[in-house]
Amino acid sequence: MTSEKRIERIESLLESLVADRSFDTKVPLPLRDAALVCHVELRTLRNWVDRKQITAYRNGADGCWRVFPKDVQAFLMAESNMKPARRVRLLRVA
Repeated sequence: MTSEKRIERIESLLESLVADRSFDTKVPLPLRDAALVCHVELRTLRNWVDRKQITAYRNGADGCWRVFPKDVQAFLMAESNMKPARRVRLLRVA
């Protein structure tokens, strides 16, 4: 994957997080991308995985560790004392 495509993918994930839209939960993120979404260092995210604060999965014996975006979002919401955003319906004026 080229760096431009990777940056576009990460930017779309960040937009989804900010807009509180549901992530594509079927595609796990590599720890490096998840660290960028969380705005933390990769080592910090690995520490969270080691302490089992975030569930991570390994693809094969030599595969890299991956996390599902819904797990990252749930962890961030629990750690930040934030409430999920309410969806507000706008009044449509005819």
